[in-house]
Amino acid sequence: MPTKFDLGPGRSHLKIRKDPDRLVVRGPNRYDLTQESAFRLADLLVDYAEQLGEEE
Repeated sequence: MPTKFDLGPGRSHLKIRKDPDRLVVRGPNRYDLTQESAFRLADLLVDYAEQLGEEE
């Protein structure tokens, strides 16, 4: 099941789903990250990866 991460207002979101051998990240065709958004995205990805590790 996809997980949606909101990074800010408007279309600032990513959907991440787990395939057997990878994470698939989908979002707008182009997204310019501010420094704050880049750090937020990194934190969200680390948290999500940790959750996946706990499920295995």
